[in-house]
Amino acid sequence: MSLLKKLFGKKQQSEPKSRTDEDLPKYTQYFESLDEDQIKSLEKLSDKLKKHQSNKAEAIQEFMDAGLDHNKIKKAERIVNEYGQAILEATELNKRKVKEFGEKVDTSSAKALQDKKAIYYHLMNKFDIRLLPYDKNTIKEAIELLLENETDENRIEQLRTGLLYLDDFIDLSDLE
Repeated sequence: MSLLKKLFGKKQQSEPKSRTDEDLPKYTQYFESLDEDQIKSLEKLSDKLKKHQSNKAEAIQEFMDAGLDHNKIKKAERIVNEYGQAILEATELNKRKVKEFGEKVDTSSAKALQDKKAIYYHLMNKFDIRLLPYDKNTIKEAIELLLENETDENRIEQLRTGLLYLDDFIDLSDLE
């Protein structure tokens, strides 16, 4: 029996039960544990519920939308946190490589550096795109989603800075 039939199969219409704040952690944990297929199934169900006009359908729809939004925000936070970690790791890696370069500078490498063709030139102000945990668009979308919902000015500034740093990730594979 489909979930819609279970929800609307009864002859009598009942008012949705109100949930207390004590239930919130249980539902939050449920939505955070969903995988991609389960999320897609809930989104399909959500679309089907929009066609039904009843208090129960509206309550379920509101509950699911809130849960799916929460899930999107948590996923965006995870993406942005991994991106922040990648920035730290890329910075450390670049420091080590620049130090190694400084120890073995010769005339040809100095000329390539001057012509901005050496990887070491880019290591001072760019990062290798291969160090990103996700593609640039995914990270950008996650940052923009978090910016929409953020109210803390310090956090907003951090997110905007992270968005700017995203442009500093370039393909350095052809310079190696």
